[in-house]
Amino acid sequence: MTVDRSTGSVTVRAVFENKDRVPLPGMFVRARIEEGVNPRALLVPVAGVTHDQKGTPVAMVVDKDGRAAMRPLVTSGMSGQNWIVERGVAAGERVIVEGIDEVRPGMTVKAVPASAPRALPAAGARKEGDTHRWPSFSSIARSSRG
Repeated sequence: MTVDRSTGSVTVRAVFENKDRVPLPGMFVRARIEEGVNPRALLVPVAGVTHDQKGTPVAMVVDKDGRAAMRPLVTSGMSGQNWIVERGVAAGERVIVEGIDEVRPGMTVKAVPASAPRALPAAGARKEGDTHRWPSFSSIARSSRG
């Protein structure tokens, strides 16, 4: 493997079955190579992540008292339409993915399940039944100032 520092391009030599003869020799492809897996990382929909004034990614979650709380996140990339979150939210926490621009930290909110899944896991992502824990997500249906 070689990296061209001026463009960021990576050249990798790979051997794989090619029965249909696609791609042909000399062609270029875009590939995603799994570098490693962090079993504690969670996927958070793009719609549930914003950035604060310093540019730090943050998510609004619904705490046990039904109040919105802002959490700074540590992300390591994207998988489909989801951020890969290393730290900041825990499995099972409810992340606000709709109406986020109307919510402020400390505000009492009524969380309901999101209307539809945001995205399917990317190809090669872990499947149900493995040891990876997927978080649950909620959307804001109505908020009341308390």
